[in-house]
Amino acid sequence: MMAVLAYLSRLVGVVRTVSGNPGLLRAELAYVGFNVAEWATWVSILAFAYGVGGAAATGLVAVVQLGPAALVAPLASVAGDRYRREWVLLGGYLAQSLSMLATAIALVTDAPVPLVYGLAALAATSITVTRPAQNAILPTLARTPDELTAANVASSWTESVSVLAGPALAALLLGLSGPGAVFAVMAGLLACSGLLVTGVRTGQVPGLAPAEGGRPGRLAGMVRTALGGFSTLARERLPRLSVGLLTVQYVMVGALDVLLVVLAFEVLDLGSSGVGLLNSAVGAGAIAGSALTVLLVGRRLVVPIVTGFACWGLALGAVGLVPARAAAPVLLGLAGAGGILTELPGACCPSAAPPTRSSAGSSGSWRASAWPPSGSARWSCRR
Repeated sequence: MMAVLAYLSRLVGVVRTVSGNPGLLRAELAYVGFNVAEWATWVSILAFAYGVGGAAATGLVAVVQLGPAALVAPLASVAGDRYRREWVLLGGYLAQSLSMLATAIALVTDAPVPLVYGLAALAATSITVTRPAQNAILPTLARTPDELTAANVASSWTESVSVLAGPALAALLLGLSGPGAVFAVMAGLLACSGLLVTGVRTGQVPGLAPAEGGRPGRLAGMVRTALGGFSTLARERLPRLSVGLLTVQYVMVGALDVLLVVLAFEVLDLGSSGVGLLNSAVGAGAIAGSALTVLLVGRRLVVPIVTGFACWGLALGAVGLVPARAAAPVLLGLAGAGGILTELPGACCPSAAPPTRSSAGSSGSWRASAWPPSGSARWSCRR
């Protein structure tokens, strides 16, 4: 009981601290819309693909979306190191809104399936801009270390809650209308995120790389900055170990994305809205796992990481053995809690590194290096 009260007290304190800084508040509220839209559209396009061509099409569309995103992520992430970060956030939100609106129009008008997949891939690729820029802008908006800590905690909670809220909203819209409605609503939500960040202003960031030397020079500089994260991986053992563990986790997530679609349609007979509901069950477990991570501050992470992988594997194995409507959400929730614990290496390792002007680029490189195995896992589950 005391732990619950302490957690609620911390929640109130985080909200109060972030609300006291208008710039941080705007950035965090915009980030809520981004995370919800990311999850809702991802679930929707997978459900649409299954309706078109079954599990094979689901695996294919996942690879089609993640392939370009993985290639663009390192370059997109360095934009926050070379240009004003509020402009990068605004540009990312507008690009996502427009690409999702185009996808919605294609879905509603029964456009050719390759066009739908291409527009959805464009939306997924534009998403790679936001998270590194968000991570980079928070230190420039925070006026005190307490504000920065509160902002980082708020971002973490937003990501966790969105794993539940995004698929749940997708399930509702899929049940009422279809994937076109999901993309249309998310396009409007991201437009609101863009409006929010128009009120964000940051000062000149010390060490921000100037955009000079002509277009070829700028491109070469962005490539060098983007590859800086991979250079760090080659030199440093701890980041390399972190990315290795994240790669394993991404492989499991990639397989789960396709398996949840098959489970909803073929095993549990829940239809397209069931894809969202099952993803929401994973998200509910992720929220519980996030609450548990508060208790791990200052402790060795080996045991919780091993426990997380064990919970993930055993829960998914049990779903295969007991594919019942009553048991599946509970077991998927346990898998979601374990999945959060498996992310601890990625959450702790980058944050342990000293801040540099290429922090956004390093974040994008680390994340991009783990995406290809995720796409491969999705493709391997196509049959």
